[in-house]
Amino acid sequence: MARLGETTLCNRFFQQHPGADQIVLRSNAGKAGNVLCCSENASELRWIRAEDSLQGLLSFCFELLCAITPMIAGIPADIESAGPTITLTEFAAGAPANRFLKGQRTDVLQDLRLAGGDGRCEGRVEVNIQGEWGTVCDDAWSDKNTEVVCRQLGCPQAPTHSVKASSFGAGIGKVWLTDVTCSGEETSLKECKYSIEEGDICDHRNDVGVICSGEAEMLRLVGGGSECEGRVEVKHRGEWGTVCGVNWRRQEAAVVCRQLGCNFTNIIQVRAASFGAGSGRIWLSHVKCAWDEPDLWACQHRMWGSGRCKHQDDAGVICSAAPVEPRLVGGDTECEGRLEVKHQGEWGTVCGESWQEKEAAVVCRHLGCSSSHGEAVLVQATSFGPGSGKIWLSDVTCAGQESDLWQCKHQMWGNPFCQHKQDVGVICAGEITYFQTHLRSVRIGKVELKAKVFF
Repeated sequence: MARLGETTLCNRFFQQHPGADQIVLRSNAGKAGNVLCCSENASELRWIRAEDSLQGLLSFCFELLCAITPMIAGIPADIESAGPTITLTEFAAGAPANRFLKGQRTDVLQDLRLAGGDGRCEGRVEVNIQGEWGTVCDDAWSDKNTEVVCRQLGCPQAPTHSVKASSFGAGIGKVWLTDVTCSGEETSLKECKYSIEEGDICDHRNDVGVICSGEAEMLRLVGGGSECEGRVEVKHRGEWGTVCGVNWRRQEAAVVCRQLGCNFTNIIQVRAASFGAGSGRIWLSHVKCAWDEPDLWACQHRMWGSGRCKHQDDAGVICSAAPVEPRLVGGDTECEGRLEVKHQGEWGTVCGESWQEKEAAVVCRHLGCSSSHGEAVLVQATSFGPGSGKIWLSDVTCAGQESDLWQCKHQMWGNPFCQHKQDVGVICAGEITYFQTHLRSVRIGKVELKAKVFF
């Protein structure tokens, strides 16, 4: 909403010019009921002169008398200013008698800056209104808005990135603007449509940020078998760094794959440095996406070295055109056997070191062999025979509630410290009867069992 200096009864006739610093004095073409009543008890004919603070004289208007209050009823069209002020002066007998009406914009966007970044071309968007710096709400913020901000500041405009949810830290003071809408062609933000924030619609958790990078290559996957799988890395100020994988989910992985132009119909998010630990800075952390963002910058995140992540938590992604499924080999059914996974067209085994019933339960759930897990039995390794080829996965750690194996923490694509005598095996079953001499606690009889683990 526009804020106008309330100097007279006629203030309601002043309106903000859409998309500019100007004011419009609305005449409504002199229609009855919408005439301008500003003073009382006038008894003579008067002329009204409208002046603009920037370009001087705008218009003369003839003031008509009425029974109670003189009215300006004959303004032929809206009087539009070039600047933030319109002044009306009344003349009696050709001489100025009283400057009785002044409308002044008090919400003019005076200046713009980016704060909290590493340079003047990135950071939290802040605007100066009434001499006070405040922030901008990210509600409905678009890349076109970002282009205008970068253009106004003389920063690189291609590509640009919009970042949200106080990625550069929460601002202080007022949240000045909301509902900012630019076409992308404007030279400054004040030419765009916007509303002055009133009330509690936005708070500083929604402060919008901008990166005017000028760098085309900002995201890559490293350490995988193709450009569509690997450790997630982003580039900032010419230096590549990693992304913290704590709470890394499929939603975030899907956005990465989409941004890189990789297939994201079936994606796998991997964590805990599955493609090896990176080096240098951990540029992004606390990444949270909603699936449909066009790039990683549009997701909520903290950036440029914030957080307490270590490279052992580096996030990774596999963008796959076909789902990568595990299998169980060497058992009597497809729901028991040595656990194997396929990578680059080659089946390999999984190291059973540190495996527990939680990991087995996730495997069974992933294969559709068991909807829940009960008791797990740990026996000697290679119960279904040792595998051959690569040991693709190791250090698998699950919470037990994951829907598939890839959601668990793990190291992938080769571990030189594991041997095939440590290949893990699993039995997924509903209700079975067994006698096992290798149990840590021997049991005989009928038990309910959802998963066994061999390592």
